[in-house]
Amino acid sequence: MQANKTLENKRLSELDAVRGFALFGVLLVNLTMVVSVMSGGIVSPFSHDDLLNRFSALLINVFAEGKFYTLFAILFGASFKLFIDQKNNGTSLFKRRLLVLFIIGIAHLIFVWYGDILHVYAVTGAVLLANHRQTKERKLKVAIALFIFSTLLFAWANSVSQTYTDTSATTNAALAVFTQGTYFEVLEYRMKLELPNLVFNLPFVFTRIYGLFIFGSLLIEYEVLQKLRNQVDLQVKFWQYALATSAVLASIKLVLESNAASPFLTHFISEWLTLSLALFYGLSILRLHYGGFQMKWLQSMGRMALTHYLFQTVCFTTLYYGYGGGFYETLPFYATIPLAISIYAIQGTLGSFWLKRFKQGPVEYVWRIITYGKSRKAA
Repeated sequence: MQANKTLENKRLSELDAVRGFALFGVLLVNLTMVVSVMSGGIVSPFSHDDLLNRFSALLINVFAEGKFYTLFAILFGASFKLFIDQKNNGTSLFKRRLLVLFIIGIAHLIFVWYGDILHVYAVTGAVLLANHRQTKERKLKVAIALFIFSTLLFAWANSVSQTYTDTSATTNAALAVFTQGTYFEVLEYRMKLELPNLVFNLPFVFTRIYGLFIFGSLLIEYEVLQKLRNQVDLQVKFWQYALATSAVLASIKLVLESNAASPFLTHFISEWLTLSLALFYGLSILRLHYGGFQMKWLQSMGRMALTHYLFQTVCFTTLYYGYGGGFYETLPFYATIPLAISIYAIQGTLGSFWLKRFKQGPVEYVWRIITYGKSRKAA
């Protein structure tokens, strides 16, 4: 029993390290989203006139966009399976966790930023919970089918969006609200225009995330992490496959993107690159962890992932929107990279300071109290 407990603690710490790393990517990509208009369509990185802006956009597009939310979704599925197993099939507890997460997500969506992912995780998690007793063979088939379908769906939707340029009064009104509007004017705009778009997009996002949730849970059911931990040659082999695949797909994507080739084919390749790079990032952190590297910084970030995620969006919306710092459309695009690094460094410093005094982050603490109905020590 003690050996099993130690094994679980190691597993959780390595997942925390990967989650902490993914937080930086989420911050970076979300920063690029907050400076864009939801109705404006997808813009190619090559559309930037300034060379530094174009290079920064390419880096983010190829190496970050989609990769880290994919990694987070896989981690959520793995954490779900760990929770259910550790709590002796604690489905009722997990339902409460999902309900609290949904409430937090909706509040975040309405009062802070349209890009919230928590409410989607809560809804998708409920479906995952309802089907978690299926055989792992069936789950694997469903996950593969969902990923292939969602890849085709996203490639089509993004190719349509890329060919659409909105110069209408809607975009102009959005820019006016974000640059000059008060907090309540931004809130009104979000309720009237952004939320309906999110409802429309929810089935697209659900299809992808649900498949990734299943993949994450299967990592635990098939004991993939334990096998990677015990077999160094398997670690190296998977890592090399992910690296080689990502390099090939990234090269193809750059050629297609630079030549303005078929938008559908470009985004189809991008979707597969998203998965391969997400796996490469995750495997890289795991290799470092299993190799004995102390990654306490990343682990502390991962332990407070919910708190850090909410802090990030509050920070950059306040910084960019007109009711705060007013940097919307005033900072060059390349500024998102050093800004993301700065915010992440501040978060890591504050988070490490906090965890020296408390067992978990403040939002995680509230989440746990509501879930269990009383204060309990963190696991």
